Amino acid sequence: MIPNSENIFRPLVSIVIPVYNGSNYIRDALDSVLSQTYENMEIIVVNDGSIDNTGEIVSSYGNKVRYFAKANGGVASALNFGIKNMKGDYFSWLSHDDLYLPNKIERQIEELSMLEDKDTMLFSNWIAINSERKEITRTFFDGYPDDKLSNPLFCVLFGLIHGCTTLISKRNFSLCGLFDETLETTQDYDLWFRIASRISIKFMKDYLVKVRVHAEQKTRADPESNVESNAIWINAIQRLSPDDILSMERSKFTFLIKMRRFLRRAKYFDAAEVVEKIMKQHLDRRIVSILLLGDDCKRLIYKIFLRPLLKLIFGKDFVKRKIDRLCI
Repeated sequence: MIPNSENIFRPLVSIVIPVYNGSNYIRDALDSVLSQTYENMEIIVVNDGSIDNTGEIVSSYGNKVRYFAKANGGVASALNFGIKNMKGDYFSWLSHDDLYLPNKIERQIEELSMLEDKDTMLFSNWIAINSERKEITRTFFDGYPDDKLSNPLFCVLFGLIHGCTTLISKRNFSLCGLFDETLETTQDYDLWFRIASRISIKFMKDYLVKVRVHAEQKTRADPESNVESNAIWINAIQRLSPDDILSMERSKFTFLIKMRRFLRRAKYFDAAEVVEKIMKQHLDRRIVSILLLGDDCKRLIYKIFLRPLLKLIFGKDFVKRKIDRLCI
């Protein structure tokens, strides 16, 4: 634990938990925050129009939690409400169905203490769990080269940032704005794109959050979220400068191939089509079609034939960390 000393970097951290019909999981979320090894923090729960017994559950924690209830306005409005009412120097987001590992805040404050720029936004690896809290899978973002992980635009464009792994200086909201309340499910990446062009972002290889995957989640239950995601990525891709692209890959064409690959894997097919159109503006359409078909075939062969064999030889974690980045 970080010592209680005036000479140690110990800012107040505000953990904001937006809730919408969250009584099934809110106690787990709160317990994970109250188990943090870092002590200089406040917990803010924003009930965004929940009609279950969330308020009763949160009230049972007494003065350990600052509780607010508001009319339903969506996740972005609940997060913004929390930000506007926070007393802390740093903002940390926890969805009501997710969990912090005990050292989440402490590790991030330790990391910030070693950085010259204390307004750097931090994010980390995370673990996916099911509704019974059993691990499903985990990210291996540290398998990317350091030059990519230190590039804010790359981290955002290729979907590395989960909002609950972040720690954000409150000053950055004055510079970059708050979450867009007109967006129902992509308010996080809309903000990350704005942040990427203005402030530093740093990846931490630690696993600091457990993200619950279940059928009730808005992004899984609502097909409209896919429309929003396509729009966010299309706008970002169309605004990239040649220098932006070359900061991420050695050539524009290599970047576009990898960007299309990511978008198709994420099922953002409209955005992937925009990438294909950009490619066809620079190369003969038949050549582009052949190259894209070849890339799709290579990925299919890898997933069906080579990947199972490599997992037997080297192990699942090694394949995910070192090889999947190149082939999927």
